[in-house]
Amino acid sequence: MAGWEAVAQAGQRDPGFDGWRNSLLDQAVNDLGINRLGLAVRSGSENSSDYYAGVPTTETVESRCQSYLTVNDNSDPRIIASGGFHFSEIDTTVVKVVLPMKQRLESRGEHLFVNLTYVSFLRQCSTIPPYVHREPSEYAEFMLAVFLHLRDTYGLVPDAVEVILEPDAWDTWTGTMIGRAIVATAARLSSAGFHPTFVAPSTADLGRGLQYIDDMYNVPGVQPLVGELAYHRYGVTSDDGLAGLAQRAAVHGARTSMLEHIGSGVDDLYTDLTIGQVSAWQQFALATPGEGDAGGRYYAIINGQAVLASRTRYLRQYFRYVRMGARRVAARSDSPELRPVGFQNADGQIAVVMHADRAGAIELRGLRPGRYGMSITTLTATGAELSPVVAGSDGVLRLTAPAVGVLTVYHQ
Repeated sequence: MAGWEAVAQAGQRDPGFDGWRNSLLDQAVNDLGINRLGLAVRSGSENSSDYYAGVPTTETVESRCQSYLTVNDNSDPRIIASGGFHFSEIDTTVVKVVLPMKQRLESRGEHLFVNLTYVSFLRQCSTIPPYVHREPSEYAEFMLAVFLHLRDTYGLVPDAVEVILEPDAWDTWTGTMIGRAIVATAARLSSAGFHPTFVAPSTADLGRGLQYIDDMYNVPGVQPLVGELAYHRYGVTSDDGLAGLAQRAAVHGARTSMLEHIGSGVDDLYTDLTIGQVSAWQQFALATPGEGDAGGRYYAIINGQAVLASRTRYLRQYFRYVRMGARRVAARSDSPELRPVGFQNADGQIAVVMHADRAGAIELRGLRPGRYGMSITTLTATGAELSPVVAGSDGVLRLTAPAVGVLTVYHQ
């Protein structure tokens, strides 16, 4: 497992942010279990003007378009020109969200995985001017500028580069272009002492993503650089598509990850884990202010308080107990009404998450002898702790699911 991810969006531009920040981040780290952040950097950060300084809190189509427009720092991609890049947006996110999350995880002896995500939704513009980053050398220069800024300003070095968010949303980015950008960027970053893994292709539609993957790997040198084959769940996400993705990952020695779908919940997570073989998973934003629950945030900010969203309550049964570095192990059930997923954490402790479609007795076999805690989320309860149970020398644990819900058994 390579992390439970959220976009580093927590309402940090809202004037009330300081009032809920500490409570939100404490909950996200210590209760829910978020340990990976998608840190967005817009293509328009390479520009002679700082678009972010003039963007209103509530973006318009015009202001969003401006935020993605690129103006080349100079004509030589080998030289980073001072003043050619503006990072005020990413600075705000790092200071208000990323560093506080990092500190909280480190106090637990854990690591915050930072996934630097390049975003360029130029399709929103009525006309698209020259786009600097279609050239691999210019894209590589841009990424180096971002890495140097983050390291030199904050001592922060991203763990991964998500090459382009939803490249299938417009015609410029192809699988071949992604592959060339990866090779050029890896070489440029390596020469400066940076060695991130690469995440791609991150298509909105998994069906289109499989072709992107095949084209990407046809570029010489790509294969050892890609750590995760990522997809989003918009469009068509079939079991056959997920199986095809897992097969490609096995061939190329990569992990898989589902890194965005507004509306996904624990049943999609189950499918992504067991068929897509994902090692990382993201719904969307960490938190946003306002009522409503469309499944695009882990927490809603209501009356200045961070409140678990309805889908998040069930995701917690995985996130809290399955930690970075865990390995999924085989688990099966003799009843279609009970769907188990097993994990061994990096410290050797076992966690088994069970989707129970009925209440009743369960006999769980194949465990290490010892004491196990149990937590369940149902329609009316979130993370309710049940009485601990003991697996004897035969490795059998007998328990009862008190209601329909998602039940986690974890070694104490």
